[in-house]
Formats: sequence, structure tokens, C-alpha cells
Amino acid sequence: MKKYLKSIPFMILLICAGGYMGFILQKVYMKGASFFDLSFSNLYLLLWIILAIALVFMTACLVAVLVRPFWLAIISYLLSGVALFVLWGKLGYMTLITSAIYIAVLMIFDKEVNVELRERIRFSIQPFQDRKSILVIFLVVMFCLSFYFGYVEMTKIEGFKLPGFITTVSAKAAEGMIGGDLGQEERERLKSEIRSRLEDQLEKVTSRIYLLVILFLTIIIFSVMELLTALLFWIPVLLVGLVFWILAKLKVTKQVVETKEVSRVVLS
Repeated sequence: MKKYLKSIPFMILLICAGGYMGFILQKVYMKGASFFDLSFSNLYLLLWIILAIALVFMTACLVAVLVRPFWLAIISYLLSGVALFVLWGKLGYMTLITSAIYIAVLMIFDKEVNVELRERIRFSIQPFQDRKSILVIFLVVMFCLSFYFGYVEMTKIEGFKLPGFITTVSAKAAEGMIGGDLGQEERERLKSEIRSRLEDQLEKVTSRIYLLVILFLTIIIFSVMELLTALLFWIPVLLVGLVFWILAKLKVTKQVVETKEVSRVVLS
């Protein structure tokens, strides 16, 4: 019983991480086209997204190792999924389905980490590094889903709006074709006219295929997030190792030696 009680703090950490993930997913859902605006609020949101993914990953590592038996870990995953669902709660049935898959992915991550840990002679954080992909990629997909469905819903309410950077890049390319022999005032007038017409044309064309445009933008976000997590996720792995070291120093955890019988086939 005492061992079960010691598991509760780690269970709570994962539940809180799931709730925080849901809170950030809701923020992403509300962004729509403004997600691509160059602003401090969007930069902070990107940092919060990476932090949310890191927190879920780190707390899932702790639960996978320290919360045993497995049924107790399952309770942690279920409650974390519930917290995610409640604080996200924008996509209706899609939120429910995604939260259920989130729970399943946590269980799979748990099983794979423990299988690899059992194959090792000494405890190591290497299994977290080796098995992080399944969990981290799914968490990135969750953010992309929230962005996609939020953008689609906002389009239904307010009409389709292109992210500003697409119009800006297109306008810059068109402005480059203006002749250099024009006066400054004439050039500025033409630039303004080109930008205005280009915006109208882009809005008309993309509004007919807005779902494909939003899907394309979602793929861009997924690619960027995948790159960022690939570059940065050695940090959460090291932090998990640091947490286990601190827990050992505080005598919250200890290493035990297990002996196993090995069955072999030999000549009789």
C-alpha cells in the first residue's frame, strides 16, 4: 500500500501534463491564420507547445518506470487522457477519439520502454531516447489536428483568410518586376495597387480550395515541429535522467538486482 501511495505524485504529474497539453491545444485551435503572424504571442505559443510536449514525454517516462503494477499506470494514462479531453474540448467527437488514441499511445510507449529496460543489465535512459518517437510524433500530430480543425471552423464563421506571409511573399515577387525607371511616388502607387489586386486574386482562388490550402499549411507546421523536436528533444531525455538521479540521491528510488533463470538447449 505504501508503494502505491508513493506512486501518486508521479501519476498527478502526468495528469497535470495532459491537462496542460489540452489547454495549449485549445490555444492553437483558436489561432487560425494568425498562427503564422510574426509576433511575440505566437513565439511564446510555440515555446509553450514544445514545453507541453516535453512535459508529457518526461512525466510519461517517470510513470512508465516508477508506477507499477501496470494497471496503476493505466489509471494514470486514463486520467491524463480525461484531463486532456476536458481542457481541450473543442473538436467534439474528434477530441474524444484523439484523447483515446493518446491514452493508447501512452500505454504502447510504457510497454516498449519496459521491454527494452528488461533487456538491459543496468538501468539506462537510452530506452527513452530510442522509444520517444512514437509518443512525440503523436503529440505533434495532435497540435496539427487542433490547428487544422480550428482553422476550418474559423473559416466557416469568418470566411477564409490567407496567412499574411503568403500574400507578402507573393507581393514581393510581383513588385520585383516593376521597372526601375519609375519615380518613387509612382513605384509606391504601383506597389500598393499590385498588393491590393494580388490579395483579392489569392483570396478568390484559395477560397475555392481552402481545405487543401489549410492541409498544406498544416503539413508545413508538422514538418517544422518535427524538425524542432528532432533537434531539441535530447534535452528532455537528459532532464529525465537528471530527475532519476535526484530521486536516487533523495532515496525516493533505489536500484534492485534481479536474477533470472535462463533456459538453453544443449546436447543430452
